[in-house]
Amino acid sequence: MTASKEESSKIVVFDALATEPCVYTITFDYKTLGQLQADFIGKKLNGKGNVLEVRGMAGNAVDEEIHQAVIAGLAKFPGIKVVGSVRGNWTQTIAQKEVGGVLPTLPEIDAVATQGGDGWGVYQAFKSAGRPAPTIVMGNRQDELKLWDDLTAQPGGYDTFSVSSAPGIASVAFWVAQQVLAGKHAPNEMIMPLLTIEGKDLKAWLASTPQGGVATPVYSQQYAVDLIDANAAGRPVPPPVPPSGG
Repeated sequence: MTASKEESSKIVVFDALATEPCVYTITFDYKTLGQLQADFIGKKLNGKGNVLEVRGMAGNAVDEEIHQAVIAGLAKFPGIKVVGSVRGNWTQTIAQKEVGGVLPTLPEIDAVATQGGDGWGVYQAFKSAGRPAPTIVMGNRQDELKLWDDLTAQPGGYDTFSVSSAPGIASVAFWVAQQVLAGKHAPNEMIMPLLTIEGKDLKAWLASTPQGGVATPVYSQQYAVDLIDANAAGRPVPPPVPPSGG
């Protein structure tokens, strides 16, 4: 968004990078996304097991940041081995195809690290290969949350979590632009918390996510103010809260 006078332009960019002095960027900490997965998998497997990594698009900075964090995090668990890596391109059908193609060459897989949006496809690949479903980190898409909910209802349940960026960042960018144009001081770079969904909140998030959609909080003007203030002060931003009833 820009002000009416070119000399006083104010531009807000969300979930992307920009360096001009007039630009305010709002993005997610993708390094944390990788770290959260590595910590969860390491503890879930008690520090020992085989992991398959499903990455995003080659040459993308977000993919590389998540990948490096996953590898560094898993390195803390010497008994865990990354035995395979494929490019799912953040797309269910591609993830299913690529994982299905590599599975015959892999040993038993205990967990799958993903980058968001490919958990459903990964599961379908294991199912088609007649192999037991490992622990798959989900990525907040409705089909992934529904799959997780269905698996949880089966005997023995299914223990995982879901993490990704949230589409609602667009509305945060709108409110940040409104605040900046109203004269509020804001840092040029602001980090938003990722949306992490745990099992106890799964049904609430699933109920609030439309079919084919991606889970996202409803961000208010006040949230944008809190985001600006927290980033300016260098303190943590409160995480998104589950939908009503969560």
